[in-house]
Amino acid sequence: MRGTFVKTGDLRNALGISAYQLDGTFEKLFLFSEFLLALFNEMKKSSHIIEPRARAKMEIIKNNIIVFVDKSNHELVDAGEKGTIIIEKNKTASQAVEFIEDPKTAIEVLEYNHYKLKGDLNQKQKILISLGNYIEPILKDRAVKAKYADLFSDVSFLLNNFNIRHNNKAGKNAKEFIITAPDATLELWYDRAYNMILSVILANQNFKFSKELVALKDAHNWNP
Repeated sequence: MRGTFVKTGDLRNALGISAYQLDGTFEKLFLFSEFLLALFNEMKKSSHIIEPRARAKMEIIKNNIIVFVDKSNHELVDAGEKGTIIIEKNKTASQAVEFIEDPKTAIEVLEYNHYKLKGDLNQKQKILISLGNYIEPILKDRAVKAKYADLFSDVSFLLNNFNIRHNNKAGKNAKEFIITAPDATLELWYDRAYNMILSVILANQNFKFSKELVALKDAHNWNP
C-alpha cells in the first residue's frame, strides 16, 4: 500500500473490507478513519502479538489518514477517554488550550470543532455552558475586565441571552429573536460565542504577561 488514500473505498480495499458500502464524503471518511484509529489502538493495547507485516500496514494507513485529514483542513487530537478524534483546524483554539490547565476543559475546547458537532446545537450548547463556567472567574476579575470591558460584556450577553445558559425560547427569559431564529442562525451565534470565549482566555493570559513584564521592568529599572 503506497500513496495517499483520498476515498473511503481506498482505505476499505486496503483492509480487504469489501462488504462495506461507504460513500466518499468527508463525513463518512472521517467516521471510518476514527473507527480504524480506535481499532488500531485497541489492537496495540491487547495482549495479542501483531505480526510485523500487519503492524506495517497499520502504520501506513495511519500515516495516510494524517495526510488526507491535514489536506482537508482538519487534524487528529487526543480527546482522552473518547480516543482520537478529527477536528477542524482552529489556530485560536490551539493557542487557548496551551493556557488551560484543566484537561477536561482543554478537551472541550478542541471537541467543539469535531466534525460530528456541525449542526448539533444541543452538544454545542453543553460545551458552551461548561466553557462559560470556566471563564466566569475571569469575567469577574475587575482588573482584567477593565481592560477588556467590551469583550467581557459581549460574552456575558451571549451566554445569558442566546439560549445557552437559560431557556430563551420560552418562559420568563424568552427572547423573540431566539424564538424565531432558524437553527443555522443560532448555530452561527453559538460559534461566535465560542470564539469570543477563546478570546477571553487569551486576553486573560495577555493580561498576566503584561503584569509580569511590568514587574520585570521595575526589577531591572528598565525604561521604555
